[in-house]
Amino acid sequence: MKINIKLIFLTIVILFSGTITLKSQKIILIQPNTTYMDASTMANPPVGGDTIKVVSGRIQTLKFRYLTGTLAKPIVIINTGGQVSISTTAWGALAFENCNFIKVTGTGDPTVHYGFKLQGIECGLSFSEYSSDCEAEFVEILGSGHTFFGIFAKKDFGGTPPVPYPQFNNLLIHDNYIHHVTEGMYIGETKSPGMEFRHVRVYNNIVDYTERESVQMANCVEDIEVHNNLFRNSGTANEAWQNNCFQIGGNTVGKYYNNIMINSPGYGIIVMGMGNIEVYSNYVENCISSFIDDRYWTLSGTSIIMRNNYFKSSKGTEVVKNLNQYNRMFFQDNSYDTNIPFLSNSGGAPPVLINTGNTYKVVSPIQFEVVNGIFKIYPAGPVPYIFIGPASPTPPTSARIPLNPLMFTDLVTGGSVYSPKYLVDEQSLNPDLNQHPVSSPWKPAKTLKYAPFHVYLDLGADYYIDRISLHDLATTGKVVVSYGSPASWTTLFTDPATKANIWANQSVRIVTRYIRLTMSVSLDSKINELAIYGFKMSAYSSDLNSGPELKSGIEGLIADQFTMDGQEPEFVVFPNPVSDRLTISPFNTGMSVEILNIAGNRVLSGKTESVETSQLPQGAYFVRVTDQTGKVLHRTKIIKGQ
Repeated sequence: MKINIKLIFLTIVILFSGTITLKSQKIILIQPNTTYMDASTMANPPVGGDTIKVVSGRIQTLKFRYLTGTLAKPIVIINTGGQVSISTTAWGALAFENCNFIKVTGTGDPTVHYGFKLQGIECGLSFSEYSSDCEAEFVEILGSGHTFFGIFAKKDFGGTPPVPYPQFNNLLIHDNYIHHVTEGMYIGETKSPGMEFRHVRVYNNIVDYTERESVQMANCVEDIEVHNNLFRNSGTANEAWQNNCFQIGGNTVGKYYNNIMINSPGYGIIVMGMGNIEVYSNYVENCISSFIDDRYWTLSGTSIIMRNNYFKSSKGTEVVKNLNQYNRMFFQDNSYDTNIPFLSNSGGAPPVLINTGNTYKVVSPIQFEVVNGIFKIYPAGPVPYIFIGPASPTPPTSARIPLNPLMFTDLVTGGSVYSPKYLVDEQSLNPDLNQHPVSSPWKPAKTLKYAPFHVYLDLGADYYIDRISLHDLATTGKVVVSYGSPASWTTLFTDPATKANIWANQSVRIVTRYIRLTMSVSLDSKINELAIYGFKMSAYSSDLNSGPELKSGIEGLIADQFTMDGQEPEFVVFPNPVSDRLTISPFNTGMSVEILNIAGNRVLSGKTESVETSQLPQGAYFVRVTDQTGKVLHRTKIIKGQ
């Protein structure tokens, strides 16, 4: 038996130490009984590139002060040994004061999606005082007692900050789950001026069940993007002016896109920023839609643009209530399904106001689910919705679904003359190779007088289906294909049977367990084989139990890698969202990279670490990295931005 001396030594040290530093590995272990680390008082404080591992089993607060890494090498705080679940009666569960260039990541155990689970009386995770350059990923924060803030990032000056104004740069908050708190995220103090936030990214987060706003931002003055989040069930306490979903506060600019905002007694989106604001491709449901106003820090002549958003079941007297009279206002190509005016403009006439292409129409509901804090979009929904909301697990590849005669129920009175089993008796034949079945078709008796005649197929479970192929033996008769359930059917398409001896291939986008075939016009139809393509939804759901795959952030922006405990470096795919060029690191000889569209079709490939993406349309894609044998080494979802 091989004895791991290093492991034995390390275990002994852990047992007798609260905090230890191993210089050769640059690892600091924080034991459950350690609650405080002040780098300014330490003889050998952590430095850039060091990793602070928080051991699972702790329940009390953990506070850090004056940690300082570098842009190239942040100090990483990560869980180890499982999930770190902090439930404390202290002000905050995990707090950082005057800390710079740090990353909090819950990716320390591949069996746990959210490696940190935080419950504090007032706050879950905070970056306070003069902190800057901070990142948080794969952290769950939930209410405990009177938990107020989920994530708190600011220092309050009451509107009179020192000059020059303090700055918080490079705040990245992504892939977190915040629920059952009072305020989901509070970024920047409400009064202006204040500490200025620059280069902020908030994406792939789920914020659910908040008594006040899901997110409130202010004094975010440069390079701000909030995208692909789910903000749901906000303002549940219904306090006046605190019952909204997402607030873009004063002295704020930015791009806000691809977010889902559902269920708020107040407004879905409040815009009170200074200008240079774009709000686009968001889905807003069951809210009083949008409110726009100006504030003291409004920049006259700058633009606020609201375009290509989906407003469903708006509860107000108009979709957008505009009180802004200083910014240029553009409302373009938005969709809404409530029969109310799209825009009311009661704040005076702005310098420019464009209101065009906004359409009262059917707005389909977005279909998704959240399982254990992980978002999953239903691939059968409308195509534009695939790009909205947090990143979903990668769907399995579509393949032919095995069919057999036992799946069929014949609803023809007295039974069919030719059984529906003939529809699946030559399943080895491939429609794509133009291989034609020759057996008999399904056929009711011609003596039957009362149409329609039905058979249905029970797949045994829900499947996502993207293609149905029918083989015709004749040129007469139509077959209607439906989906749903034995008690409720929705017509999918009609096979006109206009050519003999061909495969008729129909592209579809549905999730169902049951498929029905119907003859209602003629009994001369001769369909003698059926092929269905897709994947089992339970296989898609099983991905929800896997650990996170996306690795991005401060070190991702500059492709810095570090190794812990002798493990191989993790893949970094950056930037995400991407514009012109995507980089994969590490990338060794023999590796290949593929970029797939949402349907799983390859659109780009290469054998170098850098892939040109400027020609890709905006939207969601999947990246797959393989070795020279074809083994998949890494996969993740990316967003192609502007």
